[in-house]
Amino acid sequence: MNALRILTAAALAAAVFTTALPMRAEAQTGAATPARAPGQMEAEFQGALRAMAEGRPQSAARRLRALLAEDPSLVRVRLELARALFEAGRFGQARDEFRLVLSGGGLPDPVRTRVLRYIREIDDRRGWRLDFTLGLEAPPGAGRAYDTDEIEVTFGGQTLVFEMDREAPPDTGLALEGGLRRQWALELAPGDAGAAAYAQIEGDLYQTEGEAYDRESGDLALGLQFTWPQRTVFVEATAGRSWAGHDLSETRVGMRSGVSFQRASGLRTTLEAGLQEVRFGREGDQEATRGQIALEVARPLEGRAQLSLEGSYQRQNAEDPSQAYDFAELRLGYSKEFAGGWRIAPEVYLQGFRQEEPTAGLSERRIETEYGVEMRIEKTEVVLLGRFSPYVDLGAARRESSIEAYGYRDLSIGAGLTNAF
Repeated sequence: MNALRILTAAALAAAVFTTALPMRAEAQTGAATPARAPGQMEAEFQGALRAMAEGRPQSAARRLRALLAEDPSLVRVRLELARALFEAGRFGQARDEFRLVLSGGGLPDPVRTRVLRYIREIDDRRGWRLDFTLGLEAPPGAGRAYDTDEIEVTFGGQTLVFEMDREAPPDTGLALEGGLRRQWALELAPGDAGAAAYAQIEGDLYQTEGEAYDRESGDLALGLQFTWPQRTVFVEATAGRSWAGHDLSETRVGMRSGVSFQRASGLRTTLEAGLQEVRFGREGDQEATRGQIALEVARPLEGRAQLSLEGSYQRQNAEDPSQAYDFAELRLGYSKEFAGGWRIAPEVYLQGFRQEEPTAGLSERRIETEYGVEMRIEKTEVVLLGRFSPYVDLGAARRESSIEAYGYRDLSIGAGLTNAF
């Protein structure tokens, strides 16, 4: 990664936080805000409860986040924050906070039962849900140092060595990703089970200088969801498309299903599987069948942290054996809130890729291993434009490949805004 790209990305990241700091929920004095006395914190807490009672959950959530920024271990404050987010319609964030509450020490059994009911109600909730993230990030390859630019090509029975002419990517671009979900309650499930039908659209967009690095994708899911007190099951039909450089690169249709178990301790286990029919290539004339399975276990800790482990496997069978592959990934993540309103979430990962047959013209198939670390730093109590919190993403990776020209070291940095409400 050259010095200009590093400085540009670092400046973007710094600008997000520098702009955010004057917009904290507390009054700004130009100096560091001293820790409030217990009586002042109690008064602020009671003010947040009054805002909730008056039907102003977003105002309550801002006050409660400010209190947690001073002391992230306040389980009662986090419980009320979860309730405020629930009332504000931020169901995904409310669920995350409720799960952290379950790991807080000394939680009375009636409160634990109430929290589990909230989590189930989130899954059953009817209506619209919208989440999205807006950021600035460099395109893939902007921070890469390849092992070599030379590649061996087999032509007419001879092996020739060519030097790859890699185009220098732009310094940064605009990334937008999000989802919209509509859910309807159904009277189908017996006993204490709940049932719902839903429609969901997810998409991402990346735009930068020129068109070579632009990408877009969109996926639609229509499904049924069944919930029990501590278990959720879904099955859905899916369809999607992807574009690269504004040219259609892939069309897919399929089915996906999954089950999630929620323990009273906050431990969540999720198993998902899917199968898709895929068409790709410039003319859409290549076909493949893609199957995947994923398992995730997440455990909240100390009322303010979470440890997660995720493993996935994907297999693609194709008419062209060079398009058939196996891909596996393992991720270990940790997230914790610190005083000052900082949430730091590092994650390490390991990936493996095995191509079934070499690409036409190449002498060997791709067998690759990639490992790396990613980290998100978020300022949780800062709210911009009445809705967003700022974040910075950092990453470093190493890929080793049987084809040396595909091996690299990679550094990345990005900054953006994510939903606070």
